[in-house]
Amino acid sequence: MEVERWMNEFFQTMRSPIIQEWIHTAETDFPEIYDLGSVSANAKIYYELLSDLTQPVETHPQNSIVSTICQYHAARQTPISHLLHISYIWRKITFEYAYQFLKDKKVGLDEAQHFLRQLDERSEAIRCLIGQGYWDYASQILHDQERAIIRLHEDRLNLIGKVAASMAHELRNPLFAIEGLLKLLRNKLPSSSLESVEPYLGVMEEEFDALYRQIAGLLSFTKNSGIHEPFVTITGPLIVESVIQMVSAQLAVENIELVLDLDASVQVTVQKQAVLQVVTNLVVNSIDALREVEGDRHLCIRCFEDQEGQYLSVEDNGPGIPPPLASTVFTPFVTGKKNGSGLGLPVCKQIMEKNGGGITYRSEPGSTVFTLFFPKRGREQTVS
Repeated sequence: MEVERWMNEFFQTMRSPIIQEWIHTAETDFPEIYDLGSVSANAKIYYELLSDLTQPVETHPQNSIVSTICQYHAARQTPISHLLHISYIWRKITFEYAYQFLKDKKVGLDEAQHFLRQLDERSEAIRCLIGQGYWDYASQILHDQERAIIRLHEDRLNLIGKVAASMAHELRNPLFAIEGLLKLLRNKLPSSSLESVEPYLGVMEEEFDALYRQIAGLLSFTKNSGIHEPFVTITGPLIVESVIQMVSAQLAVENIELVLDLDASVQVTVQKQAVLQVVTNLVVNSIDALREVEGDRHLCIRCFEDQEGQYLSVEDNGPGIPPPLASTVFTPFVTGKKNGSGLGLPVCKQIMEKNGGGITYRSEPGSTVFTLFFPKRGREQTVS
């Protein structure tokens, strides 16, 4: 009873000095953190939580102050180290006053140690609760921000898609007319006249093809590629073989050495045609990049898996992605190609997300690797 009496006396008589010194120290050390209008009220509540040693922190009536503190500082992005240091200030000041009080009261060693042990355990319990609470709120804030970014990205893609679709349809009709006129000229002109204009017709046809490719890219982007295609189970090597059949002639013409490292056991459940479009786009991009390489040209395609998922990577020894474009390769209409539409990689990203996976890259001069990731998790599957 005697111990309990002087413990209560300590917390009552030292309440104001401890709170005032803590406020002064916190405001001096971290003036940018605190709302001065609420710090005093919160400090008084915190002191009640700290000083009531008879009830566990988790069930204490003033326990909500921890949530208030954590939510406030998580929203302000206060470093967790600062927050824990502020908690440490409480402990330091309280112990300094406790030591002096025990000395003045000439409290026995056993009773003093018992009191200080309880005070230390109380301080640590609050400190741990603050750490966990801050982590929970900060994680939720990050999650909400990520969801907001995803929604903004989707809204942006939808808006761009509508504009792109309108442009594509407006441009496609006159292009068809131009294509028809070019064919008509070739058929109608006599051989002698055709020979003199052949170079010009060739240039016109090349420019027509470039425009048409951009139109196709716009339409591919606006169709929500693969949205209605069923999911099928297919091996990684089969995907790669299908792509290689389409580009083998280009590889031979460009004198590109193809290296395949394919794990035959890798199986993915995906929208086959959509994913073929992704891999084809990556391979064609690598071929384009390798045209700038003098000397040996290498293209390596791998498929493999680990505990997390299956992977398919396309690597080339080209010049790499220019640094100014490095952070925007998946942004629509951003391209480093002379005749590129800037839609190939955004479409690839869109397709991979619809297939529950993702696409990442690593690039430096002499090595660029794009990697497709398919997570190992449950999905309704249609096996072909």
